[in-house]
Formats: sequence, structure tokens, C-alpha cells
Amino acid sequence: NTDWHQRVIQALAKSGIPVKTGGLFSSADITADENAKASINARNGAVAVDMESAAIARMADQCGIDWLVIRSIADQANETIPEAVLKHTDSLGRPDVLPFIGSCLLKPSQFFGLVRLASRYKQALRTLDMAGADLKSGHFLYNSERTA
Repeated sequence: NTDWHQRVIQALAKSGIPVKTGGLFSSADITADENAKASINARNGAVAVDMESAAIARMADQCGIDWLVIRSIADQANETIPEAVLKHTDSLGRPDVLPFIGSCLLKPSQFFGLVRLASRYKQALRTLDMAGADLKSGHFLYNSERTA
């Protein structure tokens, strides 16, 4: 529903949350390298690579439910995710502490990338919190014909 989509974009824009719309590329694996991200964009025009949203979209479609993906990106397209994150964190992003630290000690050049990624991750979480609160308070899911 394009009206519904536009209302969401307008609600976020009023809050000063930057919005970029476009397709997501779904991948079963982490796309960590900036060259791989650029290649995906060139081939598919995707604005981001995503691992989770496609499954949610399939389920919503099967159930006839309107859906919308709101993502806040921590790793930029022109950056490579540090090796310590790729090799020494679980599927929920929790580090295996000793190997993680060992990786950082063996390759200290990844330290600044880790700090940058952690900072952007925290900002991404704050943005999602703001977006959720703004959209919830605006009752964007309800059309004017419905009553709660």
C-alpha cells in the first residue's frame, strides 16, 4: 500500500530520521567486504544487504499481512567488517571474548574499525528506538476507518 508507506516515511521525516527507500539484497551470509557490497549494489541496485528481513517478508506475504522493513545500518557500504567480529562472534553478535581479544592483539589495525562499528551500532539502535516510538505514537498502522 503506497499510502501506508508514504505515511511511514512522512512520520519518520518529521522526527528528523533520515530515510532511504529501496530494495534489500537478502543473503544467508554476512557481507563483510566493501568490494562485495559494491558488487551487490551494482548487480541488484540494493540499498543494503540484509539477512533477516526476507524471512519475515515471506511469512507476512503468506499470511496476507502488510509489512515494512525498517533497518538502521551500522556497517557502511564502503567499510569492511573487522575480522574479530566475523570470526569470533556468534549469530547474535556476542563475542567469544578470549579469541576476540586475541584477534585484536594479533591485528591491532582492526581496532579503529571495531570502535567505529560499535559507535555506529549504538547509533543504529538509538535510531530504531526513535523510529519505533514515533511510529507507534502516530498510530501509522491504523487507517482512519478503523477504531482501536
